[in-house]
Amino acid sequence: MAVKLEDRVRRSFVLDGEETTEKAWTIGRDPAEERRKQLAWKVLQGAVGAAFTIGARRIGARIWGVLTGERPPAKT
Repeated sequence: MAVKLEDRVRRSFVLDGEETTEKAWTIGRDPAEERRKQLAWKVLQGAVGAAFTIGARRIGARIWGVLTGERPPAKT
């Protein structure tokens, strides 16, 4: 199986160093599509972070109640 020209070009750029690696993988890619992917990734990270934060607060409140027998202090 022959190696595609684009893959050979990317590999040659990769050999030139860390800076060029980033450029090598952007050859032939749509910048608008890359921005959409980055935005989707940020939204996903934000949603996961929010879910874990809410979950951690709820678990912390339960543990506080078990340990002290009181309700957790109110957020001010």
